[in-house]
Amino acid sequence: MLTDNQKKWQIEQWTAFLSAQEVPIMPRSKLLIQCMAEQGAETVGARELTPIVTGDPFLALRSLRHAESGRSRTLGRETTTPLASLMKIGVEGLCHLVEKAPLCDDFCVGLCHCEFSSTTASYIARSWHRTGPTFHRMKSHWLRC
Repeated sequence: MLTDNQKKWQIEQWTAFLSAQEVPIMPRSKLLIQCMAEQGAETVGARELTPIVTGDPFLALRSLRHAESGRSRTLGRETTTPLASLMKIGVEGLCHLVEKAPLCDDFCVGLCHCEFSSTTASYIARSWHRTGPTFHRMKSHWLRC
């Protein structure tokens, strides 16, 4: 539960607090990735694993953190998507990350709601990014009519 002090925190305090916390992953994600790894790392690629990582917001955060920790601050771009993080850490890196990750409790109602909301927001954001320029062209066309 939150303390009275934590209830008053702003985004900066929460960011500092949560960045030091160990992020658990969903048990089903661990099971799915382990099953795919047993098939052989050479047959499983980042594209096959991306839906699993995207569907688990905690695993997505862990993979993004891991990918960013190895990035040079002066060279390279930020890793912003689960696919990009998988391309950087690789299948074996993801398997190692999943192997040592703690598991969360799947039966918490709040957790399921949070998972649904964050996964939905992720898909909407990616769809919006893909259709954004088209939408803006259509909007400017409508305004001219």
